Amino acid sequence: MKEYQPLTIKKFSKKSYKNTELKRLKKFKEDKAADLKHTCSNIKICPSHPNIVTFFAFDKIFHYDLNTGNTNEKYPQLTDVITAGNVRNDGRIIYAGLANGVVNIYDAGKKLCLRSYPGYHKLQINSIDISDNLVNFVTCSNDLSLKIFDTARLEPVFSIEKAHSDYINTAKYLEENLIISGGNDKIIKIWDLRSDNKRKPAKTFDNLNITSDLLVLKNKERFISTAENYLNIFDLRNEKLLYQANPMQSSIKKLIPDFTNSRLFAVPQGENFVKCLEFGKDNSLSMKNLFSLKFPKEISAFDISGDLNRYAVGYNDGHIQIKSRNVEDEAEEIYKDQEDKDLEYLE
Repeated sequence: MKEYQPLTIKKFSKKSYKNTELKRLKKFKEDKAADLKHTCSNIKICPSHPNIVTFFAFDKIFHYDLNTGNTNEKYPQLTDVITAGNVRNDGRIIYAGLANGVVNIYDAGKKLCLRSYPGYHKLQINSIDISDNLVNFVTCSNDLSLKIFDTARLEPVFSIEKAHSDYINTAKYLEENLIISGGNDKIIKIWDLRSDNKRKPAKTFDNLNITSDLLVLKNKERFISTAENYLNIFDLRNEKLLYQANPMQSSIKKLIPDFTNSRLFAVPQGENFVKCLEFGKDNSLSMKNLFSLKFPKEISAFDISGDLNRYAVGYNDGHIQIKSRNVEDEAEEIYKDQEDKDLEYLE
């Protein structure tokens, strides 16, 4: 009588997020590559239309629509170097802040300057953030002021002079009537535009170091700030520092969240990589390094879509790349992985 060996069921180890996601990003196909002749200082992938990618390089704007293949450039009235840029969620309006303090608004498709705001800021613009109402936007500058604009008007609707004691690097909307700002004075401030004393901060936080960027979490109860090479998580309600992480040795200049608000990409200054971090899982205060996405040379700017299916990178030498998910290759790889598992199981 023939003896049979007992069937052994092999257990396959679960692939780590680090291995699968990093592997997926590395296999992205190239949608666009170009030499802009100047170092790109900022990139914006449109949140609701990730096929629209905008590069800000020296005194030029390059606006790509990957669906149509159209490239728009030669936007008028760029009288100085672009130091801040943003794109409205629908991809139709571009905002550019210049080194001379001027703010311009453009129709992206027609390349028309719809509004120009000269003379209100005296020094370079460092950030532009757009309200959810798509009408108002806030700017901050090296002149220590915050200004709120209405696109229907030719002047600011509200100004806070000497909002900080040193250069203001970032200002963002918490809500339609709440602004958060930070900069070189190491203090983060929240401004309540509904208050009787709007020019006095409603709350202040000691960031312990220079603030380059701020990320407000979706629940609006916490925010993350850069502090040179550290990241701080603050409680908005209690004005407390809850957690501090040191994910890298270089200064972090930009934070980019995904749609779930549980992961972010930290973009360092003067390096050839960006780091993906996981934070706030199950409402905890941990922050975990998932992986580093490396590039062949030093990068000057980076952005990635919220679904992590497209990213754009600018290099210090003026070259740019746009890459996106390669669906066909992924499908083939999944098929091969399953085939390998079936064969291993039969053995």
